[in-house]
Amino acid sequence: MRTSVAETLGLKNFKYIHFCADNEDVNRAKRIYYFPHNQEEYRDVSSTIKSTTINCMDIVKRYGKLLKFSKSTDKASRRLPLIYDSEVKGHYMPLPQVLELETHDHRQLPDEKGIYALIDKLDEVVYFGQGDIKKRVNTHKSDKLNFNKIQYSFVDNQDDRDFWESSLIDQFRKERGRLPYYNKQNGNNFSKLTETKDKSEKLNLVA
Repeated sequence: MRTSVAETLGLKNFKYIHFCADNEDVNRAKRIYYFPHNQEEYRDVSSTIKSTTINCMDIVKRYGKLLKFSKSTDKASRRLPLIYDSEVKGHYMPLPQVLELETHDHRQLPDEKGIYALIDKLDEVVYFGQGDIKKRVNTHKSDKLNFNKIQYSFVDNQDDRDFWESSLIDQFRKERGRLPYYNKQNGNNFSKLTETKDKSEKLNLVA
């Protein structure tokens, strides 16, 4: 954890820190909150603070989003904002939608809404989409789209799905200089939303 973050959280004044997600379902969690404390009775469910540093690997491994996010080879891209929530009087980091769930069998997909990527045998993304995951992917299968694997994240809100689908397409285009094959075929060559949704003051945090 970066020194600036430790200072913001005031870690030098505490022995422990408790991590708490905003949803019991790790696949639906959007935020992870940080609560520094000195209460011995909660020591077993908290991480120990040593010289204002924290070993976050237990939290990273617990959340598929963070685990996949942490494996990015681009260090600069592994930064998440640290935001203060005045209602709960605590800091949190928003969890990115990184398509942390996957299957090779479209019949095993859940009847849930979210964002998804179709990936071919060369491990290349050929399409980004959103909506009812199982229904949409079954339609792609019926339309003879060529893919070998599906990666996805649960996203219930329509505006959030629009944002994350556009973000994934934009990031792919930025890295490759082109669109995924089937997104280009379908004329999906624009972003619905490109601005960061949260305008709060941020502090970068290395995952």
